[in-house]
Order: sequence, then C-alpha cells, then structure tokens
Amino acid sequence: MVSPLVVVIVILAASTWTYFARLSRGLTVTLRSRPFVDAAVTLGAKRRWILFREVLPNVLPVVVVYWAVQLSASIVAEATLSFLGVGIQAPTPSLGNMIADAQRTSLYQVQPWYLLGPAIALFVIVLGFNAFSSGLRNVLDPKGR
Repeated sequence: MVSPLVVVIVILAASTWTYFARLSRGLTVTLRSRPFVDAAVTLGAKRRWILFREVLPNVLPVVVVYWAVQLSASIVAEATLSFLGVGIQAPTPSLGNMIADAQRTSLYQVQPWYLLGPAIALFVIVLGFNAFSSGLRNVLDPKGR
C-alpha cells in the first residue's frame, strides 16, 4: 500500500513539471540565438561548456523564481486535497485536515479559533512564499540591476 503522502507528492509533481519543462525549453531556445552563444560557438566551445557556462546561468534564475511562485500554489493544492479527504490522512498533520475537522465537528461555531488558526496559518504561509518569490525576482532579475 502506498502512503497518501507519496500519492500527494506524485500528483503535485506530475501536474507541475510540465510548466518548468516548457519554461526551460522556451528560454533555452531563445538563448540559443543570442550573440554570446554564437561567440562561444565561434571560439570552438563544446556544447556542454556552452550549456553550463552560457545558457544555464541565464535560465536558472527564472526557473528558481517560478519555483518559488509555484511552491505556494502547491501548498494550497495540498491543503485543498487534504480538505476534500483525498490527500494526507488524519494522523499526519495538514492544514487542510485541520480546517476540515473544524468544519466537520462544527467547533468553529462556538470556538472560532479552531477554524481561524489553520486558515490564517495557510494564508500567512502562502503570503510569505509569494513575498519570498517577489524578493527572489528582485534579486535575480538582470534587468532590474
């Protein structure tokens, strides 16, 4: 039997890897026709050297920023799956499970912090990762320097 945690990780990875592949390929195709790559080819550099020294340093910052943005979306997706009951199961803590338990038992009507605590925590985590990705974009954006 496969752990629900592994299933959630595989589902999230399978649904998001295509964005990274498309972004990386698009940037690589664009960079292939840039003058600095043509200069490296003219100087006789090998393909691996061009890839690791010319293309990768220009693709990696964009992919890292997109990863930070996608991370908050993945956290919300996991919480949603757990809230619906198809994600991480009860013994393992999850914000989606906590929100679902508060709603299912109707404790939030007399003790609202049982619902507000995990909901605010989810909000702060997502807001924090969005702020982190914005800061990464400001630091790694070559046009912003």
